[in-house]
Amino acid sequence: MAIIKPNNNTISAITSLPSAITTGAMVHLQTTNLSSDTAQIDFSNVFSATYKSYLFVFNQLISKSTSDYFISRFFSDTGTTAYTSTNYELAGGYASANSGANTDSNDRAWGLGYFRYGAGNAFHQNTPGSGHLYVHNPYDSGNRVTVEGKLGVHDGSSHVVADMFGMVAANDRFYGMRFLTTSSDLGDGTSISLYGLANS
Repeated sequence: MAIIKPNNNTISAITSLPSAITTGAMVHLQTTNLSSDTAQIDFSNVFSATYKSYLFVFNQLISKSTSDYFISRFFSDTGTTAYTSTNYELAGGYASANSGANTDSNDRAWGLGYFRYGAGNAFHQNTPGSGHLYVHNPYDSGNRVTVEGKLGVHDGSSHVVADMFGMVAANDRFYGMRFLTTSSDLGDGTSISLYGLANS
């Protein structure tokens, strides 16, 4: 049997892996890091039949204004046409705490033309928050898209954490997602990553 001697220069020439080689259950698709204040972050034309579920990781969220809420909308085409229907429905609970008190409550956000993440989740200007959001079946026009996640921020006096679940109450196909606040820019340093979750 011949002995095959590895060539150290060969690996650098590999530009792609054969389709039979799996690359893991979670595949990084895109990350956006803001280097200046920006009105929104768009993930356009990222949903497809390749994955049924996606994970957005909010590595750092910064609002340029106090009392803004973090929101998102879907894209109804491969560009950046925002889906603004009143079919967005979101329910959740939230809790807040500081050194002297704590409280918990629940909230719903119905028919706003976007997902609003937590009634108690008002940003404090330039104070970072973080969290994540799963998006299930956005590309399947035969089923409703659903979302679930968690978001934590500081509202100026307390740490606030929200858990949420929601859907678009219509069977539509979506191609991407936009993240923004209710009024001001997302701040320099905001970072959001998107991953595709392999179909089981």
